[in-house]
Amino acid sequence: MVSKRKILLSRIERYVLNELKPRLRMDLRSLRIVKEADIETCAYYHLRRYLKRDPRWTILARFFARRTGHYIDLVIFRNLKPRLAIELKWNRRKIVEKDRESLNKALKRLGGFGAKKAYALTVLRNEDDYQKSVKTSKEKFRLHEIRVGLRWPPQRIKVWERKRKQLQQKMEPGNT
Repeated sequence: MVSKRKILLSRIERYVLNELKPRLRMDLRSLRIVKEADIETCAYYHLRRYLKRDPRWTILARFFARRTGHYIDLVIFRNLKPRLAIELKWNRRKIVEKDRESLNKALKRLGGFGAKKAYALTVLRNEDDYQKSVKTSKEKFRLHEIRVGLRWPPQRIKVWERKRKQLQQKMEPGNT
């Protein structure tokens, strides 16, 4: 049976910033994440499990925001009002301008409906390769960048890369 305890927005923000990262790192290390779609699957899974004890919270993947005209990878709602937007990226060294604009637009337009913060979560082999962007005063407390990397020595990363390549060769190419 699922406990019906209330989850506060601040707890979810803390979970996204602090607890989701090591869970995704473990998924990356165990090769559950080998491409961008896998990040979405794993992040959705972890967030859904965390949120299930409070029925007021819902998470949707690939949410199309009609007001912005953009798809947002993950959106967390409380009582059907958007509260957090999460943009997921694979192997990006920095947040690209298009994604930044998309998240800022989502915050601006969905802000009237309650969206408070946006997260740009990037999964890459070496998180030290990621360059944090310079934020505007409006973005400072609303747009957060999260880097998830293997945190392994180069030799171990090479072994991981080899296994990842073997997995990818077994996947059939298709349209995404």
